[in-house]
Amino acid sequence: MKKIKVGIIGTGFSPQKYQLPTLAREKLVELTAFCDIIPERAENAARRYGAPDSKVYADYRDLLKEPDIDTVYVCTSNRAHSYITIDALRAGKHVMCEKPMARNAAEAEQMLKTAKETGKKLSVHFQRRLFPECMVLKQMIQAGELGDIYYSKGMLIRRRGVPSWGDYLDKSIQGGGALLDCACHVLDMTLWLLNNYNPEFVFAVTYDMMGKIPGLINRWDDWDASRFSVEDMGFGLIKFKNGATFTIEASWVQNVVEEDNRYPLNLILCGTKAGADLSKGLRINGEKNRSLYEMNFDVSYKNVPKYRGEDISDTDLLTRDWIECIINDEQPFVKPEEALVVSKIVDGFYESAKTGTPYYF
Repeated sequence: MKKIKVGIIGTGFSPQKYQLPTLAREKLVELTAFCDIIPERAENAARRYGAPDSKVYADYRDLLKEPDIDTVYVCTSNRAHSYITIDALRAGKHVMCEKPMARNAAEAEQMLKTAKETGKKLSVHFQRRLFPECMVLKQMIQAGELGDIYYSKGMLIRRRGVPSWGDYLDKSIQGGGALLDCACHVLDMTLWLLNNYNPEFVFAVTYDMMGKIPGLINRWDDWDASRFSVEDMGFGLIKFKNGATFTIEASWVQNVVEEDNRYPLNLILCGTKAGADLSKGLRINGEKNRSLYEMNFDVSYKNVPKYRGEDISDTDLLTRDWIECIINDEQPFVKPEEALVVSKIVDGFYESAKTGTPYYF
């Protein structure tokens, strides 16, 4: 079978950790082109992950001229997501874009419009909905085991986890801080689990209290407090048209104790038959025979059907799905229309935080 030839635009921290290793493991993938505004970084990525005859570029437009490239991964700062994606689609390439889809919903809408005009595939790298716990929970929700889910709460809280590299602290380049960077993952997971993409209104509050304090310790390198122009913490409420509500908290730096979780993320769902949370794996709570119960599920990638019994990561699975959807001409697992709703909600959060009033869609 013909291999899918892939070009990478942006070879910094995220693609080095996620996209590049998983693409290199795929048998039907050939990494043929690497682009970065720092040429040495692209050259290092090409040496480590590229095919023997892979090419390196400093200008993404030169990469897009390569006729053999089937799909492009856009892994740049948020500001470049929209125009690089649009250029790539118009150049005849399928595009997998790093999350968030764009700095704002207007840019994301142009990306979706261009994908429809060109007939090329577009997806966004929301891999966390492919956690095995989420996959099993999705099956339970579809089977009606939780009943009507009327309230949910999501959290992605870091005590000291400011992304100090790149342009994360610059609002003009990134579009936002913790709410855009962290909350988008939890939003995508929740909307997908509930299959509810119909918000009525949102209300939000953002804070920039901690990021501007110099000298605080950090999980990664120290950050430059003088450059901090985004929110370091945010809270949002969504009211859906069916009456359900969802609250979300996200922070890069906050004086709160992180629980000993596999990741600093939790999602709580409350239904009429049972509840669920992802604090430490998958836990279901409910009532049976007039007794309250809690049940912990030992979920691994090996016992989720979509993983085919393999012990692989969520990023591996999303990568494989993307490559297979290109080969088989199918819809991607993360549809761009779904990612656009996430962008619209985050936009609403920021507008509500600015005005101090709810934002209605």
